[in-house]
Amino acid sequence: MDTIDPAAGPTPDPAPASPSAGTAAAVPPEAFPMLDASGMVILPRRCISCSYNLMGLHAEGLCPECGTPIALSLRDNLLINSAPEYLKRIHKGVFLVQAAIIVMIVLALVGFFGVMIAGLVGAGRGPVSIPGSIPFPSNGTSPGTTPTGTASGTAMGGGFMIAIVYGSAFVSIAIACVGLYGWWLFSEADPRASENDKGEKPRRIVRTTVVIELALLVVSQAVNLATGAGLGGVGTMFGAAMIVSMLCSLSYYIALATRYFASMLYIRWLAPRLPNEKVHRRGKLMLWLGPVLCTVGVAACGLGPLVALVLYYNLLEWVRVDLKRIRKTLELKSMQDAGSAAPA
Repeated sequence: MDTIDPAAGPTPDPAPASPSAGTAAAVPPEAFPMLDASGMVILPRRCISCSYNLMGLHAEGLCPECGTPIALSLRDNLLINSAPEYLKRIHKGVFLVQAAIIVMIVLALVGFFGVMIAGLVGAGRGPVSIPGSIPFPSNGTSPGTTPTGTASGTAMGGGFMIAIVYGSAFVSIAIACVGLYGWWLFSEADPRASENDKGEKPRRIVRTTVVIELALLVVSQAVNLATGAGLGGVGTMFGAAMIVSMLCSLSYYIALATRYFASMLYIRWLAPRLPNEKVHRRGKLMLWLGPVLCTVGVAACGLGPLVALVLYYNLLEWVRVDLKRIRKTLELKSMQDAGSAAPA
């Protein structure tokens, strides 16, 4: 924290003891440039609890909207000075995003080995086709080209394949929803943030794309399930359903890419508030490295997306650990304050 020159501005007198200011906090040194000679807030500043604009109010008073001591909102912009409820929600959001990533990796491995097992079980017994989709061969050769609308081969091979594909689809949707909800919490607005904060625009983009992705996911999966169950029929209806599904999928990945770039900018803005220089550097690196690994990395070695996912997970882990530390520090401080305020 920079040293404040006393000559830069007047230092307000200590708050007088009064019932209305019984919970008031000491005015922090960094708040002095925001105050006039009488201790009034002269610059726009929002309450850390309710986002009320405190300009024109006395630094030793309470927020008229929620009763939070104004002095608490005049501290520096570190997250440790934010409202505990806000910190709890963004901490939970990071945890949910990480949990979704782990389950996605496990699900991908299960699906991969499941397809291999199904191919071995049904080897040499004809293609296994899923209703309304391109059939998967049971002998490990290239996919068939004529959807039959029924599962052929043995009941064991075909039934296992259908269970793997449809089961994976439902689980994938559930995990995607958990991840999106996690990002919704993680990108929640800090009540004390101003409209001019650099992180506000990417934060809003993240939340907007989360809603768009969820809507597209629901529509796309509904269309896929309808065509898979034979509800789309054949001819014009089936073709229209497939077009809608492809458009939804394309739009979904566009929204996903947009959210990725916005989320890296948001995390870079959040890093100095942790504070964590390593998070800031990794966020800057992932802005270009992530897309390269997910595109060029696929063609080069096929492991690019996995490497990108690991780097992405580690970045979120650093953020989660810092948020946990901050919350723990605040909880200990609250317990100490409560102990010192208790009557002897």
